[in-house]
Amino acid sequence: MARVERHIHESRLLNCNPKPSFTIKTPIEHYDVSGCEFLDVSETGDRIVGTFTVNPNGVAAKHSAVYVFEVDSIGDTIQSESSRREAYQLLPIRSRSNNAGFNTLGLTVRPMLRDDGFSDEPSYLDYAVTRYNSFIVDQTLARVDADVTCMLTVTANDTITRNGNVCSYCTVHLEPLAELSDPEAMPTLNSPIYNKSWREKGNIWSVGWNAPQMSIGFGLESCFRVENLLTDRSFLMSSRKRNVLNHCFSADGNLVYMGLRNDNVIKSDLRMNRDHITGQLNGACNTTFVRVLEKTRPECVVTEGFDSIIRIWDFRWPKNPMMEMHGHSNNCNRLNVFFDKEERFVFAAGSDGYVRGWSLTSGDMLCSVKTPNHSNPIFPRAVYSDCWGGRPGNSAIIMAVGDSMRVHSLEL
Repeated sequence: MARVERHIHESRLLNCNPKPSFTIKTPIEHYDVSGCEFLDVSETGDRIVGTFTVNPNGVAAKHSAVYVFEVDSIGDTIQSESSRREAYQLLPIRSRSNNAGFNTLGLTVRPMLRDDGFSDEPSYLDYAVTRYNSFIVDQTLARVDADVTCMLTVTANDTITRNGNVCSYCTVHLEPLAELSDPEAMPTLNSPIYNKSWREKGNIWSVGWNAPQMSIGFGLESCFRVENLLTDRSFLMSSRKRNVLNHCFSADGNLVYMGLRNDNVIKSDLRMNRDHITGQLNGACNTTFVRVLEKTRPECVVTEGFDSIIRIWDFRWPKNPMMEMHGHSNNCNRLNVFFDKEERFVFAAGSDGYVRGWSLTSGDMLCSVKTPNHSNPIFPRAVYSDCWGGRPGNSAIIMAVGDSMRVHSLEL
């Protein structure tokens, strides 16, 4: 049954139309949105979390703002849009006018507002969950416990010392997202355990969440740091004196996999008192994305880097990858890579402006979609779900490009 279901979803991706089914203007009227820096979707398909670079139409400065969007699927809209599409397809080709697409998924995407009606601040402040005036280096979601989900963000800024020297600092922010947390947990969101920050002189290249051990990983300039939320204790681990461009933890929280600049991916054991490094992947150099296939193959990791090849590795056989996926494009950027919740597919936004998807079972490329505004320095972001709006079977890829969300419905 699982194989049949996988073939159905693969067939839908193979039929992906390069032209979006419809486009949603990023529903933030107060902003001139330049692009999307982070995008994720809940497993149930009813929430989108996005960080956007915005220029308010006013006196406020350019900044990055985090939004949580509520995604709903309306049955009446599905029926009316399907009927409208059928009527359009019956028209002679010459009689067909240009149209904005057909919302046959019945989707509505609305920001979850925080306007209490009593704020004296400008209205644009009421839309964002949080804002950052500094440059964002890395972001990820952290399910701190069963009730509360937080966002981990690394920001960087330069300061001038009294001697006139420029000094760089990075700050890691841990902040709760009420919109993704259990409503019964609202009174606890101000707890110190959900609201923390760490300031570090120098660069922090990556941040990661280790749920089993309630700890945060910092990928630093020349080492790796683990910070425990419960004890406030931290310790350092070797990264071979390399920049930790990206990292992730194993499902049990005992191992960390690091993608290093100008070196191979390494595996380190947090249970060791010394000599933490216990393995490496030969040839996985300059890796900007590494993730464990927790649900399907917990012994395997997927990597992506500057060589434009996505690979699946097994640390038991580290000399050669198990699978390679070609066609991606990366000219030394940290780009968006996304798995579906069942770990059947991997999607990557390339530096050439294309969003591509591959099967994690066969390694075949299933779809390739060109996005507009290739000159935009902010690369597109893409998320996939087969239950948009909480409705099973609502399959689509949503791509955030510039100030729009382009919805590519997936049908047989």
